[in-house]
Amino acid sequence: MTSDSSPCALSPLLSPADCRSADLMAAFTRFPEEFLAYHPGYAQVRPALLPLMVSKSLARRIWRATATVLAQFRQIPRLRFEGDLVAWMRALGYSEDERTWLQTMTDSQSLKIATSFARADFVIGADGPRLVEVNVGPTIGGIGVMDRYSDVFETVCKEMIGGRLAKRISMPRPAALWSRILRRLTYSQEPIGKGLRIALVVANEEADIPHPHEAAWYLRREGITVDIVRIDGLRFRGTRAETPSGSVDVVYACFTYDQLRTPVYRQFAERAMACQQAGGPLYISPPVFTLFGNKAMLAYLANDTEPANSSLLLKTRRFEPELYAFASTNRARLVLKPSIGYGGDGVVVGADCTPLIWKETLDSASEAQGTCILQDYVEPAPILMPTSEGSVPYYFGIGCLAFGGRFGGLLLRQIPATTRGVTNCKQGATFAAACVVDDGYLAGKTAVRE
Repeated sequence: MTSDSSPCALSPLLSPADCRSADLMAAFTRFPEEFLAYHPGYAQVRPALLPLMVSKSLARRIWRATATVLAQFRQIPRLRFEGDLVAWMRALGYSEDERTWLQTMTDSQSLKIATSFARADFVIGADGPRLVEVNVGPTIGGIGVMDRYSDVFETVCKEMIGGRLAKRISMPRPAALWSRILRRLTYSQEPIGKGLRIALVVANEEADIPHPHEAAWYLRREGITVDIVRIDGLRFRGTRAETPSGSVDVVYACFTYDQLRTPVYRQFAERAMACQQAGGPLYISPPVFTLFGNKAMLAYLANDTEPANSSLLLKTRRFEPELYAFASTNRARLVLKPSIGYGGDGVVVGADCTPLIWKETLDSASEAQGTCILQDYVEPAPILMPTSEGSVPYYFGIGCLAFGGRFGGLLLRQIPATTRGVTNCKQGATFAAACVVDDGYLAGKTAVRE
């Protein structure tokens, strides 16, 4: 995406972290190297920037909007579809075969805890963050990675965050909260007396990226035993699930719904669900979790959202035939997205394409069997960030992590403001984390700068 707007800091709510210019070069030289020392996969999942400072008041607004949306999501199957799972899945764009399979993979326990693990994604526009989608369920991306980011930042930039800021800064460390929620869910029906063992099951193609290894490292620091395995590394025996190291209490499978369309992952999910229903280990995340992360869910949000939260939400519509003319004449104000999609695939920004391409996109969406959504477009606001090459404007996305109804931190993804595209790591974005800072500090920092 491109923008003609001038770089801004959205002060006093957002600001680059304090850095003395003399320290910048050394900090940025060491920063990526420190990550690579922990896992070589960071060469692919790239940390690029020092953190963005977010005021406590803005962090609270982001969290309230996230919590409100997740609470409404839990009610949508009952209030909008009267508990009819088939009607709900049909409205979200799943085929008949997919609906039949998902029905067999859904139970009351899974529905009850489905939004316990989620990330709400916000785009930063000129008026602040706006919620664009919610990812619910299996992802561990950002959990251990954010803990590592906080550790590395504090090590590399210790001198740069000293003094006033050090006393007013809060860095995200979601793994500790994640471990508490996992224990609470696992031991809800039995006493907490033994150590918790988790099988962190990863897709074959994702075994070499840092996310599962970093998540496991920080969970182990919290006293949880973690075995990272691929699907062939976990065996189901009646009510037991076992890795080569022993039986586990939790099967945490990190598959998106796109991956569950692959037979080998679908069969794994079936075995894990059958084991849980027979009285075996808790299965996180069963396929029903991903229904709550379907982008069409945003089209069913209630209209009575609190004013403090509604200003952060974008209008989202299911793309129906009667909206074709509206979409055609409002290209620059809209984004078209598949309801079932990941990594920014299939997302088309009207402002970034010609009228002809937009028409072809709408025609294809009209003819496709899957559901698409139309969402209001937010022009991203560039924010000047310090780098080893001077100040560079970036576009940001903020991911608000939620664990068991608690705030888990803010994950950042960013692209240079000169880049066209979606702010997603699979589309070339890099990552960072936000730190939460007292409003008074940011206000004072802004006054000095101005």
